[in-house]
Amino acid sequence: MKRYRIPIAAALFLLPLLARAVWFYQGIFWRAETIATPDYESFTIPQPPLSTSVPAAELAPSHAIILLDQAHANMFSPSELETLTGILHTRGARVESVALGSYDNRTLADQLKYASAYISVCPISAYSTAEIQLLQDFVRGGGRLLILTDPTRSAVTYDYYGYGSATVMADVIAANSLLAPYDIAFVDDYLYNMSFYEGNYRNVFFTDFSANPLTKDLSKIVLYAAHSLQTGSGTVLIQSSQTTKSSRTDTDGAYGVAAVDAGTHVLAIGDLTFLQPPYNQVADNAILIRHIADFLLEAPRIHDLKDFPFLFQREVAIVPMSDVLLSANLLGPIRTLQQDLAGVGIGSAMAPGVMAGKDLILLATFSSPGIGDYLKPLGIQLPSLTAYPSARGYPQIEIPGFGSVPASGIGLILFSRTETRSTLILLAEDSASLTDLLGVIGPEGFSNCVLQGDVAVCGLGGGFGDFGSSWWQPYGAASDDLPPDLTSTPVPAG
Repeated sequence: MKRYRIPIAAALFLLPLLARAVWFYQGIFWRAETIATPDYESFTIPQPPLSTSVPAAELAPSHAIILLDQAHANMFSPSELETLTGILHTRGARVESVALGSYDNRTLADQLKYASAYISVCPISAYSTAEIQLLQDFVRGGGRLLILTDPTRSAVTYDYYGYGSATVMADVIAANSLLAPYDIAFVDDYLYNMSFYEGNYRNVFFTDFSANPLTKDLSKIVLYAAHSLQTGSGTVLIQSSQTTKSSRTDTDGAYGVAAVDAGTHVLAIGDLTFLQPPYNQVADNAILIRHIADFLLEAPRIHDLKDFPFLFQREVAIVPMSDVLLSANLLGPIRTLQQDLAGVGIGSAMAPGVMAGKDLILLATFSSPGIGDYLKPLGIQLPSLTAYPSARGYPQIEIPGFGSVPASGIGLILFSRTETRSTLILLAEDSASLTDLLGVIGPEGFSNCVLQGDVAVCGLGGGFGDFGSSWWQPYGAASDDLPPDLTSTPVPAG
């Protein structure tokens, strides 16, 4: 019996397995017919419509300087703008960063003096009141402003310990602070279309364009998760179809995504992705990017005195008029002026007279022969230094916009421009006063001067005017208290 224990144990182990197999076995399966499978070889992936690049021969050269804002926690990388900046570089322009604090010891005010356009991309940090004012003055002077936002670019801030409530900082908040003076505002949303899109419901086709150089030759573009925007006095350049929805309301409507202000100097676009490869080649996106480059490069920048020393486009001839004495005291400040101009790439040299093909800095006094020919277009009337009007008791200069200012203790800096020459006139009472006037000119502009357009009225030391520091006229003294006769000095009796 012992010799059957092992076979019996094996049989008891295999019996359940055999019973299970017999119970569930249904015979050998033979497929009656072949299962139909998709014809994968016939399938093609839908491709978006592609545009052709712009030939380099069509691009006009330029020497503009474009400022790129990187001082406001901007949520982008410069490489994301290479399609746009590549066109700018090809045409001879230079893109310069506006970094936090300063760039090469230059403040934003310094950089705006010579720039043609300013680009702000997805800013998170707020712009200061001073910065907004500087950019407004820049736009008033013909500068162009491009503001790009994107719904995918935002920042999340946490409490001090890194947990708890979080705050999402959208780029539209800072961007709208720049756009407020121009009646344009981004909406904190993104657009989508469930029926007319390119690969994804957030990649929306746009075919509705306003007549504008920025939309010339456009028939269809694609923007990727774009903010919508609104404007009252401006012009909406690109608008969606009625089947497009906003994530803010999920309602259908025609939403604007790009607009210019009433002066056509400020351009706002609610998408950044369309500038990046390969999206820049979808539909007519490449044409739109070319037009944006044209917008930045064709800024009709008009410089005035606040942009000194970036007033000149050519080498400068420094010409003293015949009655100006080039003393040692005057030559020193002239040399300093030349060094300041050289510091910004402008060459200069003394010259006996106006020279063809060169800009001009003219040193003159109120009595210089022929100075009236330069002042006539500006409407400035110089006094007769031998006559003292009885109303004030001392000579007066009539300046449009300023009124009457005293001739003594005053220097004038005047600027004019024609197609062939830029002219800066330094005008004072005499050669000694010209030395003082040159002293108020520096790389940062003019000190102790009131600027108004192309005229600066500057106070000089030792004069009799309200701007000066006369030894006999205390601060705040009324003009009626002025001596009736300044031509003679009384001699004590005895």
